Amino acid sequence: LIAKEAGVKSVWVKANDRFQARVLQKIGADHIIMPERDMGIRVARKMLDKRVLEFHPLGSGLAMTEFVIGSRWMGKTL
Repeated sequence: LIAKEAGVKSVWVKANDRFQARVLQKIGADHIIMPERDMGIRVARKMLDKRVLEFHPLGSGLAMTEFVIGSRWMGKTL
């Protein structure tokens, strides 16, 4: 990657599919963004559970989810 050779410390790229992501990773990209895939996952989660408002994967199998709660849970802490 020309950016790496120029001294750029962190290279972010957009991939259109998994194959392209693998190629970009092999040539030195540090962060690979796949917006279509990521949005597809978010839409699917909303379609499967109407209570889900937002879903944000944090990595290592963790995620932050905003969802609608019933009145019975209002004002309570986790």
